Amino acid sequence: MGVAPGITRPIRRVLVTMAVAAMAAAGLVGIAAGPAGADDAFGYTIEVNVPQGLGGNGLPCRLAKVDLTTGVLTGIGSFLDHDSLACAQDLAFSPSGVLYGISQFEADNEEPVEPHNFGSQAEVFDDEVHLVRFDTTTGAVTDLGAIGTGPAFIGDFDHPGGGITFDAAGNLWVLMVGEEDACDDAAFCLYQVDPTNPANATFTGAGLGETYMFGLTANCAGDVLTTAQVEPETDAQSDVFVAFGGTVLYSVDTGAGSFAAIGSGFTGNNLIQSMDFSTSGVVHGIGTQFSSQHKGFLNTGYLYAVNPTAGTATQGAKLSAAQFRYAQSLAVAPLSCPPPPAPPVALQPNFTG
Repeated sequence: MGVAPGITRPIRRVLVTMAVAAMAAAGLVGIAAGPAGADDAFGYTIEVNVPQGLGGNGLPCRLAKVDLTTGVLTGIGSFLDHDSLACAQDLAFSPSGVLYGISQFEADNEEPVEPHNFGSQAEVFDDEVHLVRFDTTTGAVTDLGAIGTGPAFIGDFDHPGGGITFDAAGNLWVLMVGEEDACDDAAFCLYQVDPTNPANATFTGAGLGETYMFGLTANCAGDVLTTAQVEPETDAQSDVFVAFGGTVLYSVDTGAGSFAAIGSGFTGNNLIQSMDFSTSGVVHGIGTQFSSQHKGFLNTGYLYAVNPTAGTATQGAKLSAAQFRYAQSLAVAPLSCPPPPAPPVALQPNFTG
């Protein structure tokens, strides 16, 4: 598999509306009351509500718990307006257990940024990517401000891309399309971000061009993972393809700002939209399955177990279905790494007469 040089992915509102309708009709992912369980058996996700007849943006969202064994979702609090930035495209716990997310902010009276032309249009648009914080008890969301000082893009309800994670050293990393020249051609770029001042974001390196990248997660061993939508060039069907997850697992070198494919891709038309390491080192994923018989539309949502060595994904429980709702993003547990061993203490000889 590889990214065809000529691939572009225009965001077409009419096609997006059709895709949302198809997802809702299939019961993509929904909410159902479920029993409470041990915290390490659950992850957190974002539940998105798709009102009937919606023809554009503005989907309400809320935080939800997801049972990592059964796929049952339990909503937390009320659905919040899209402008509240509750529709986070990815989630991550800080080492102290605070739940963060990244959300697309669209400027008033502006057309959304089209990522395939982002570099040439950056001076025209005021769209931003914001860092947000969630209260895991009430579902309340707090806007912490724009990441970086220029326009940025991670996607929208039709393409919930981008990624966020804290690494073993406690550094915050965000994957988004920024204003740097290296992010032209829709390259999702890696940034190190100060969570206390998100405007202080340092560009580290660019990912793949002309495609979406999804999710970001790290473990105590220093491994950082993401996924990307990689596919051969096809016929006109690619114009209506709704990228709701990556098809290939990638390792991320945060020092060099580089990306390397792991394995040849997920089989079975599976797409991973977000993932997170558990405290025991298991990589849990959330995503969906591309249905070729529907010419690019999606089937339904699932949990996945991702193999970080082979780059494969095993489909798990189907997410609890309710009409006109689906889920995006996944955070499982804070990354709590043991401190590095102290250097050996040189013992001085102690001679006595």
